[in-house]
Formats: sequence, C-alpha cells, structure tokens
Amino acid sequence: YSIPVSIPFLFFSDYLVQKIRVENLFILALAMYGVRYIGYSYITCPWFAFPFETLEVFTLNLFMVAVATYVKVKNLLLSNNKNVLTWIFTENAPEGTLATLTGLAGGAHFGFGKGIGGLTGGILKDQLGSMALAFRAFSSVGFAGSVLYATYHYCCGRKMSENKMHHETVKS
Repeated sequence: YSIPVSIPFLFFSDYLVQKIRVENLFILALAMYGVRYIGYSYITCPWFAFPFETLEVFTLNLFMVAVATYVKVKNLLLSNNKNVLTWIFTENAPEGTLATLTGLAGGAHFGFGKGIGGLTGGILKDQLGSMALAFRAFSSVGFAGSVLYATYHYCCGRKMSENKMHHETVKS
C-alpha cells in the first residue's frame, strides 16, 4: 500500500535530502517509527493500519536514501569570516567500498534490526500480555532514539564533523 505514496517522495528524494539534510532524515525516520507504532497500538480494525503504513515512506524509503547518501558523501556546511556559506564534501566511503558499505547498512537494518525487533517484540508481547503495550514500548524507543540522536547530532556530532573538516582542510 505504501508504494503509490513512496513514488513521489523517491522522485524528489535528492531535493529532500538537500533541503532536510541526511541527519535530519535519520531523526525524522526514528520519530516516524514512534508515530507508526503508537498508531498500531490503538487500532482495532486491520484496515485502519493503512494510514500508518504510508509512514513507511519515512521509516524505510527515505531512510534508505539517506543511508546511501550518508555512506557516499557527507555534506558539511561551513561558514567563513565573510558570512559566506560553503559546502565541503567529504567521502565517507573509501574508493571501491561504496557497495559494501551500502550492503552492510541494509543488512544491519533488514537483517539485524528486524531480527532483534521481532524477537524483542515477541518477548514484550508475552511478558506484557498485550500487543498494544508492546507497540507502545517500541514507540517509546523510536521517540527516545529520535531525541537522543538529535541531541547528539546538534550538541556533539556536528561540532566533531566541523572540527574534522577543519583539520582536513588545514592539512591540504
């Protein structure tokens, strides 16, 4: 069901990545996992799952575009003394390893993440006695992950990347 919704987003994915930025897409994807799971916890009819399935645009499609973009090139926006903004591109993937790193990222998401998620979800459902409570627990993890990553990125991660870029430009 999410394919018709995903096509326009994927068509404009380059524009979205440039405007929203890769790190913000990661934050958005984690938050949308929270929204999806909290929605699943309240529905009583399976047909009501369709609106939450459309959020897969953020939790899967745009997330994987952001992962591929992050693996290939990390964009840093730096400003100099004249208030001129300059883009500096750094390669995150050494030459010849792009396909490997993209495969590892996909394997981590689809293999490890979904496997651990399914196992944890089954244990939570068994221990809590309710599918709704298990979905709410996963929702809180999604929201918490979003807040933690946003806090890290805006407090430490961006500064660390800018310092790394400054050192690399000084060396050259």
